[in-house]
Amino acid sequence: MRAAAVFLPALLLAGPARAAEPLSIRPSETDRRISKFDSPHLAWVPTAAEARSQLLVFLPGTGGSPGKADLPHSFAETAAELGYHVVSLMYPDNVAAQIACGKSPDIDCQMKFRNAILRGGAIGPRRTIPRHDSVESRLEKLVV
Repeated sequence: MRAAAVFLPALLLAGPARAAEPLSIRPSETDRRISKFDSPHLAWVPTAAEARSQLLVFLPGTGGSPGKADLPHSFAETAAELGYHVVSLMYPDNVAAQIACGKSPDIDCQMKFRNAILRGGAIGPRRTIPRHDSVESRLEKLVV
């Protein structure tokens, strides 16, 4: 996945919404295989006069969810006012890398842990993130 801007489909580019309320989309609505971490993704369309045709993706962090705190909403609303499409994405985030890798002798443990969340894969010896639950897959399914 590139760090550069991602362009949205025509559905979200149909026109700027004037309401501050985000669109709410459950991950399981985009991929029926998803059953855990199914709190809604939130999406804002630009409210600026000119949309930038760029997507800002916000990842709430360990234990977070897109609709849990006011700060992500303020951040997302401000970005939408600046012309960005914004997605606050729900994904497997219930374990911190520091906890999972705290006693690991592997110096790359945290990188491997985060890559598994981003792309799917093993997180330690007892847990795996399926590809369909990864950040990349969830974002791709949401945009499609």
